[in-house]
Amino acid sequence: MKKFFDLFALAALAVVVLMPRPGVEVKAAVEKLDGATQQRIAELQAVLLRDPQNLEAAIEVADVYRTIHRPEWALATLGPFRERAAADYRVFFGIAMAQAERFELHDAYQAMARALDACARNKGPAQCGPAPEARMRMVQMGLQRVMDSKIDPRQHPEVVAEAMYGSLRSTKIDKIRKSGAPAKAPAPSSGPAK
Repeated sequence: MKKFFDLFALAALAVVVLMPRPGVEVKAAVEKLDGATQQRIAELQAVLLRDPQNLEAAIEVADVYRTIHRPEWALATLGPFRERAAADYRVFFGIAMAQAERFELHDAYQAMARALDACARNKGPAQCGPAPEARMRMVQMGLQRVMDSKIDPRQHPEVVAEAMYGSLRSTKIDKIRKSGAPAKAPAPSSGPAK
């Protein structure tokens, strides 16, 4: 009889603790996404559900997660591939970018170093050329600058963004300027003739 009351008390406690509160609002995990992005996420998640070893789908959905400002989801998606796909630079590049967006700069720097190492070996399914390698080196140098400056990235997130992405923007512009290619003139407006 005593065991019956113990079980009853435990069940009552579980109901009280686990029962949803009336004031709790359930919201979508990701709000305000266009239909195409939602559809693509659903397709990629379905592919990963059928085949958890699908590296291409994991890399693509992790990139989408980072785009919609969910780097923790990107880390959870790419995490299992750290050892399984250690030869693919894209795995560590995605991990490094997600960690940088979470302001885990030291871990991001180490992951970027692994991406560069995998790029140098070039034994993954996707070949690493000079463009991805240059991009990774620039982001790694930006991370190093932020770490050396001792700035708290949580108080100044714009510093991290500028260090990581600012060098990429300026490099593209400078490369175009140094190539000697003439700047395109704006197209003439086709307004009404007088």
